[in-house]
Amino acid sequence: MSREGPDGACGVVDVATLKDGGGVRWTLELRKIVTRRDASPQCRAADEPLETLSWQNIRRELPCKFIQPGALRP
Repeated sequence: MSREGPDGACGVVDVATLKDGGGVRWTLELRKIVTRRDASPQCRAADEPLETLSWQNIRRELPCKFIQPGALRP
């Protein structure tokens, strides 16, 4: 589990939990939690939903058009 201190005016905490299921079976849970909801009107928004990544759903849409590993050159 990884957790850094609160960040920004809203005190956002990023929490990442990696669960080992043995061998290649793993699950990574990512979550952002607001710790200071009364700091400003924007901070009153609900926490972001839990994002779960795992060995079972390795295909996922990426926000980019292409990926080029650093060791490969055109």
